[in-house]
Amino acid sequence: MELVSLQKIFQARPTLQFACKFLFFHLQCLFFYLKILIVVAEKDSNSRPRLLVVKPSSLGDIVHALQVIAALKEQMPQIAISWVVRDIFADVVCSAKCVDQCIVYQRGQGLSGLWRCCQEIRRMGQFDWVWDMQGLFRSGLMAFFAKSAAKFGRSDSRECSGIFYDRCIPLPRITVKSAAHPNEKEKIVYHAVDILREFLPMVGAKRSCALPKFHLRVNAKKLPPKPYVVIAPESRGKNKNWDHYEALTSNICRLCPQLNVVWVGLEDKMMPSLSVYKTFFNFQGNTSLMELMAIIQNSSGVIANDSGCLHIAVAMNRPALGIFTTTDPRYSGPRTIGGTPAFFAVNPPPYFPELKKFFAAVASAGD
Repeated sequence: MELVSLQKIFQARPTLQFACKFLFFHLQCLFFYLKILIVVAEKDSNSRPRLLVVKPSSLGDIVHALQVIAALKEQMPQIAISWVVRDIFADVVCSAKCVDQCIVYQRGQGLSGLWRCCQEIRRMGQFDWVWDMQGLFRSGLMAFFAKSAAKFGRSDSRECSGIFYDRCIPLPRITVKSAAHPNEKEKIVYHAVDILREFLPMVGAKRSCALPKFHLRVNAKKLPPKPYVVIAPESRGKNKNWDHYEALTSNICRLCPQLNVVWVGLEDKMMPSLSVYKTFFNFQGNTSLMELMAIIQNSSGVIANDSGCLHIAVAMNRPALGIFTTTDPRYSGPRTIGGTPAFFAVNPPPYFPELKKFFAAVASAGD
């Protein structure tokens, strides 16, 4: 009965019938065009080449890799880059402008954290390339779970991780002498950055490095007063630590009263002999990783062991002085990228020539 009554109403009112047909036709057109737009958008998103970078740790190695990925992004701005990173270093990678997406690996959760990370990688769909820049069994397993027909790893990979790759990149052959042993014969060494740059030709890019840019959202009140130099007296490996930072800091405070000195690090160490100086600030144990990066970015220069702080300073184009004790700067020494000089010294005494060069660079940077 209701259907018959509706038909009578439409027959009695032809204008209403026409209006309904007109509305229905335009709704069909609208849905049709929306469907076309969705298909085109999906096609455009899928047309972007996708790269998965597996580099969970450590801080200095991640910064080295970011310099290579920043160069790749400059050469191929259309590429979409996803990165697998350990939770404690996630702020560094997630704040980098050259990285589009982060997959956080919870290493503290053991095998369950590794399994969840592999599952998340699997759910991310097809990648054009996968780069395992870590070269360990755990990172190779992550690369294995990624959907890709082109998986690349390091030729110097360990723990049998090479079984997960389609191809291993060649190692660069650079012959240099040791600064610590000038009488030693020249031999082939592989700097960390040089090894990672070998991944670039795998996607048709040139071997190069660039300064990565970061989104750092830090309260300015948490930064020390300018101008200041940063000293990072500790490393993850205790054997990398230098014994004369306290004497060095004391001399800087006495001889350069216009320059503040800021100590940073994970452990809060009390320094009674330095607390007498008004230009000394102890930020050890009181900063997050994001705040540490902001402190380095706003500094006039950084003095550090072979550690993440040293490599962050180089990546942020700050004057840097690396002090090496047991590690070889030929493998992990600071590399000048953006024009700001970087120096290093091997097992130096409390006073050494590189200090003069460093503070000359600090003065130039402050002009």
